[in-house]
Amino acid sequence: MEPRKFANNVLMIKHFFFYDNHQKYLTLLKIFKKYNELWANDESFVISKR
Repeated sequence: MEPRKFANNVLMIKHFFFYDNHQKYLTLLKIFKKYNELWANDESFVISKR
């Protein structure tokens, strides 16, 4: 990978993590909670994973 491309990727990653950070955090939290509820409610999934 070219150094310039690499630097661009780092900038994009920084932008992703620091831009509108609070909103992203809330969204991730919502997704995680929803996933947790689904996983807890889906007993067949839990049983199949044992």
